[in-house]
Formats: sequence, structure tokens, C-alpha cells
Amino acid sequence: MYLLEWTKFTFKVLKANFSYPRLPFKYFLVVTKSCGSRCTNCLIWKETPNNELTLEEFKKIAMNAGPNLYWLNISGGEPTDRADLAEIIRIFIDHCPNLTIVNFTTNGLNLETLSRVATFLDSSRIPIIGINVSIDGPPDVHNKLRGMPDGFNQAIEAYKMIRNFKRIKSAPAMTLFPLNHNKIEETVLSIKKHIPLFDGSELHLNYPHSSGHYYGNGEINYSTRVNIDAITPYLKTHRRNISPMNIVERIYQKKLLRFLKTNRTPMNCAALISNIYISEKGDIYPCTIWDKKIGSLRDEQYDLKRIINSEIAKKTKDEIKQKKCPNCWTPCEAFPSIITDIKSIL
Repeated sequence: MYLLEWTKFTFKVLKANFSYPRLPFKYFLVVTKSCGSRCTNCLIWKETPNNELTLEEFKKIAMNAGPNLYWLNISGGEPTDRADLAEIIRIFIDHCPNLTIVNFTTNGLNLETLSRVATFLDSSRIPIIGINVSIDGPPDVHNKLRGMPDGFNQAIEAYKMIRNFKRIKSAPAMTLFPLNHNKIEETVLSIKKHIPLFDGSELHLNYPHSSGHYYGNGEINYSTRVNIDAITPYLKTHRRNISPMNIVERIYQKKLLRFLKTNRTPMNCAALISNIYISEKGDIYPCTIWDKKIGSLRDEQYDLKRIINSEIAKKTKDEIKQKKCPNCWTPCEAFPSIITDIKSIL
């Protein structure tokens, strides 16, 4: 059934690619900048949440998106810091008939809210649901990076809970910082102590990036600070899995090695074409990384089409095509790029 739903989704995306006017089929939606973690690399938690989108505003965004939205990627801060997260998701389900994928990553600190959202999604009409839990190393390393004395154990409890939902695909997500990139095997073994059936190939790897408008860490430079040799042997373990999402994951990780060597986006980027970043205040950016504001949904009556068809958006698309952007390789932008750039994949 899961394979069938991914096949249907792929055909929907291909059809959307040839439609006109072409609008992003994936929203990277920040619902709050509130976060209970105190990460040393992501500084979102230092921001004071204010003037964030309301349920009524989310409804306007969803109504304007309508059948154009296929994939809702929710983020924060910590998404579960919003007690109304399930209601936000329900709004998009009600108003976006083609919505096929809903996913987000959590720190696992708000177990009650997370359980409530997972229960709602598990019983919803959404066929492809993903909830990843951030686990950035063995206990001591994870707790240091996340600034939480008991963060690892709380993340493990959240991951164990999510794994009990049969319809929800879940994985521990590990961002490869200078402090932890050589501790992948230790991380896998630490997880297995609590979840004996856990397979190391389930671990999702991310590369760290800098961003002013998203992470609040624009002054940190991660270039050349992750040892390629330390992560290459692990990446190869994913090649035996042929499920649709793991094929995309395999391509992402294979091209991650190329990105680490060149610091150049390894394929055509889907930002502003297939994927769009919507801030907690309704501001539009091309992606999670480029600090270039394109417009405001609040200023345009929540109609994304007006912003996408603006002159600044058209100019920005050309710059992205010419790779005059910061160049990155994050899953948020890479996955829709992989799905839509068939030529590069072949």
C-alpha cells in the first residue's frame, strides 16, 4: 500500500510539473519559533516568539493553496510547542484535497502533544506520514549539542512511541556537526540499547547549514568541518533498501558526498518552483537557507500565487538556476529537487 501511494504521488508531481502556472507543491511551513531545546548550533531558541500566524490565517493560506498543495513539511522551532498543531494540520487536510504527505521532525520533549498529533495523523486520510525524532549522537554528545541534561532519553521515548503507529514512518534524524560526525556507529549502538530491533540503516543523516532567517546561526560556517571519510562507509549501508523513500534518501546521501567535496548544490534546485519556505509570520523565502525575502502572505491576502509571479520571484528563480544562491544540500530542498529533476537522477 505504501508503495502504491508513493507511485500515485510521483505521478501527481510529474503532472504538476507540466501544469501552468506552476506553483510549489511542497510547503516548508514554520508554525512557531518556540523551542525547548538549547542547541549550540541552531539558535532558534534564542528568539522570542511573537506575532505568529493564527489558525484563521492558516485557513486562508490553505484555502489559497487548494489542490496545488501535495506535501506539507512542518517545522519550527519545535512544532509541538504549538498546542494547536493538530488543528493546523487538520485545516490543510480539509482545504487541500491533493495533500498526500505530512511530515515534521521533533525534539521529543513534548510527549503528550506529540502523541496527540501522531494519533490524529494516524487516523487521518493522509497516506504518507513521517515524524522523525532528532537524535544527534550517543547520550553525552546529544545532550551537549542540544543543551538538555536528559534530552537523549526523552528523544528515545518519543521515538519508541512513534514507532508504535503502523501508518507513520519514523526515523532518528542525526545532523552531522563537527562534534558528532565521527560518532555515527556509537549513536546506532546507543539507540539499539533501548530499541533492540533498530537497524542502523534507519538513521537519517543531515548536513549542518547556516541561515539567518531560519536557524539564526548565519555567522557559523560549517564548510570543510565534517570529515567525508568518517561518514562515507555508513552512507553505503542504505543501498540495499529499495523502498521509494529510501531510494530518494540514497540519492540524497550519494549527492551529499559530492556537495561536501564541491560546496555546490549537486543538481537543479527546486526552491521557489516545487518548494517554498513560509515563516511563522507568513514571510516567503526561497528556502531554509537563503536570507532573501520574496514577499509576505499577510501583505498579499495570503495568496502565494501573487508572490510567486512577482518580478523579484522571477529574478530569484533565475539566480537559483544559475547557482548564484548560497548553495546548499538540505533534505528540505533536496528531496523535492530529487523527485522533480528526473534528468539529473538518470
